[in-house]
Amino acid sequence: MPVWTRSKYVSIYDDPALEFLESTQIQMALCDGISRKSDVAPSEVELDVPGVFWYGVRSLGESVGVVGLRPNAPFRGATTLVAVAIIRQYRGNALGTHSVLAVARKMKRDGVKLYGSVPRTNGRGLYFWLRCGYAPITLKEGASGETLFRKI
Repeated sequence: MPVWTRSKYVSIYDDPALEFLESTQIQMALCDGISRKSDVAPSEVELDVPGVFWYGVRSLGESVGVVGLRPNAPFRGATTLVAVAIIRQYRGNALGTHSVLAVARKMKRDGVKLYGSVPRTNGRGLYFWLRCGYAPITLKEGASGETLFRKI
């Protein structure tokens, strides 16, 4: 699997077959990204989202999560990180934060402005972006039901 970008603690990899998305643990982690009290079953998580590119996250040789990127959003020349999902057993090790930092460095090298997005129903997700050094912003044409963040 080709590494798309990496940091000291995580590798973000591209798997064209998207096999990592078939993992029930990954699907559960994505459900948590909607809301910790989500009534969505892992098998019901919509992964075929138009315009979103999925990448696997590995740490110490293990598949630990996924990130989802939407290029040219919220505007042309920018990219929005729409999902950061770490499998429950690997949480608490800052792997989500390291994933965001690795993606942010890659985007900066490529001259692309990175934004974060989280459903308003996910309070922990909102706090996560604040801890990563991002601040909420409002766009006139902002999507309903989500909060957009940019690096301060």
